[in-house]
Amino acid sequence: MSAIKNRLVLGGDNLVLIDDFKLKFTYELPGIPTWTCLDEDGNVYYRIEEDIYQLKDGLSHRIATKIKYPLVVVGDKLIYLKNKEKITPTPHLEYHEIK
Repeated sequence: MSAIKNRLVLGGDNLVLIDDFKLKFTYELPGIPTWTCLDEDGNVYYRIEEDIYQLKDGLSHRIATKIKYPLVVVGDKLIYLKNKEKITPTPHLEYHEIK
C-alpha cells in the first residue's frame, strides 16, 4: 500500500487506485505485486517478482529488472538495497535512473 496527496494504491490480485477516497481504477496484472510506490507527482510503481513497472496511461512499462529490495522512487530515480534486506548498521543503497 502507498499513499500520497489523497491517492492510495493497493496491491493484491489487482492493482487498485483510489483518488479522494473514491475508487478510480482497478488494473488486472499478470501477477501479485509485492511492492507498490507513489512518487511525489502521483505516478504509480509496482514490483512483480524482481521486475519494477511504472503504470502510465493505464499501461504497464517495465523500468528495471532484477531488483530484490526496492525502497522508494524519488524524482527520476528508483532507490533500492543492493543484495541485503537489512538497513543496519550501514545500508548498501543503489539507484536506477528512470527514463
